[in-house]
Amino acid sequence: MRGTSLPDLAIRDNDILIVDAGVKPASGNLVVAIVCGTFLLGQVVLQRNQNHLRLSASTIPLNEDVEIWGVVTGLVRKF
Repeated sequence: MRGTSLPDLAIRDNDILIVDAGVKPASGNLVVAIVCGTFLLGQVVLQRNQNHLRLSASTIPLNEDVEIWGVVTGLVRKF
């Protein structure tokens, strides 16, 4: 992980994220997504008739321009 885009989730710069591409994303999951060719970390927000990916302070509709690469299943942090 590079940066501090999701400080509310206690994910820090230089943390190592464990990502499982075989897990189907569900609402509330933290995911690695590809948005316009860029890898980003975000949280899936699924609501009736609306599917969105929350990235930091912004919300992006889940459509053909967004690919969920995998669900974050763990984190490794060096002391």
